[in-house]
Amino acid sequence: MLDDRADDLRATRPERSEPAYYALASVIRALQRTPQDDPHAWLFVFSDLLDKARQLGTTQSLQVIAAAAAAAPAGVRTRVEVEVSKFEAEVASREQFRNWTEQEKRRILLLVPKADELASAEVVFELGTDSEASLPSHMRYRRRELVLGKTGEVCELSVVCLDQAGTLSASNAMRDCAEFFGRPDLALLCGMAMGIPHGTKPEFGDVVVANVVFDTNPKRVAADGDHSRFEPYRVSPAIFFDTSAHVRRLTGFRTRLDLAARSLINSHERPSGLSDGWHSSVSVRNLVSGDELVEDGTGPERAAMHDRIEALEMEASGFAATCHHLGVPWLVVRGIADYGTVDRDKRWQVFASAAAMSFARTFLENEYTPGAQIPGARV
Repeated sequence: MLDDRADDLRATRPERSEPAYYALASVIRALQRTPQDDPHAWLFVFSDLLDKARQLGTTQSLQVIAAAAAAAPAGVRTRVEVEVSKFEAEVASREQFRNWTEQEKRRILLLVPKADELASAEVVFELGTDSEASLPSHMRYRRRELVLGKTGEVCELSVVCLDQAGTLSASNAMRDCAEFFGRPDLALLCGMAMGIPHGTKPEFGDVVVANVVFDTNPKRVAADGDHSRFEPYRVSPAIFFDTSAHVRRLTGFRTRLDLAARSLINSHERPSGLSDGWHSSVSVRNLVSGDELVEDGTGPERAAMHDRIEALEMEASGFAATCHHLGVPWLVVRGIADYGTVDRDKRWQVFASAAAMSFARTFLENEYTPGAQIPGARV
């Protein structure tokens, strides 16, 4: 039976999936050679078969998995049935998304790191709960259509929540999303960040749009200690032009932010300093990105070697590096939620994120020019 399913898969495979097919076929042969009286070895090979089948994610690969599961040793049959059920859900999710994207539309990807940022995206982008699903990597995503105001085109917007912080998480998520959804025309990373105070700016809730993202993870080890090398990534000239135009005009931004704030106040505790007439200022600045969560107030010292740095966060460098590798134009938008002190008011997180989301949505609806963009590059 497993041989029959493998033959069906061979007959229907698309040319672009040949490497994945041959990898799957090799594991099928290994599973057939694994003795039934060694259930742990059988389960190990079956797990490898599942991983290879996920690379195809088709109904044919699901049939192969079902045929293999039917021959599972008694000692691991329950475990195998659970894994098959998970794989069935993943394939169904992929097929659902493929059906939804049959028409040729531009793809916009929005990554949000954590739950507060997802809550803000749900309000600002008016995401219905009926659109929620999960990627094979178990990240939650929502989707909707959005009209790009400058051209009137309808795009597919996919909003994906990482559920964890860090440059590596953002890098892996960007890679997984590009594989699952296809290469997006634009990838955005939106959420909250720590502000680097310069006089009275930035204030809580202000928006920082990245021009350059500096990665602090590379280190230079010297006699006087370790020093960050600040590897830079710059947004593409076309994206920079469009975002700068939106920063000057802010068409629809104030209205969108006001609507979001009114909605969030009904479901979240109001942070200290948030007035009824709150309006966020927006600026194009440089960001510092690294894997350290700063809560000791040393953010200004960490950013002192570069001017015009206004925010520090934990995902943008991994996101930008992967976008650069994939050739995907990108943009990072952050709302200032704190100054990196122990007594920070975490209630600002969802509202600062809403400010960033409001800028992102109104940018897409008013100034973004889709088409041939030059991917952001290392400086």
